[in-house]
Amino acid sequence: MNDRYTKGCLTVIAVSLAVIGLRGLPMIDTAWAADGVQKIAICEVNGYRCADITNGKLLVDVPD
Repeated sequence: MNDRYTKGCLTVIAVSLAVIGLRGLPMIDTAWAADGVQKIAICEVNGYRCADITNGKLLVDVPD
């Protein structure tokens, strides 16, 4: 039983090292993000009263 446990541990280590070693090969294409910046607006549902950025701070006009 001890021999089976040791073989199992060594197999897990060997498979892990193989995965680490093969990770750098270009088998799978790298995923790239889309070009440019994705801009969004934070507004009410109707599209009016949008949040604003002033001096690097997000300003949200909360209704009473």
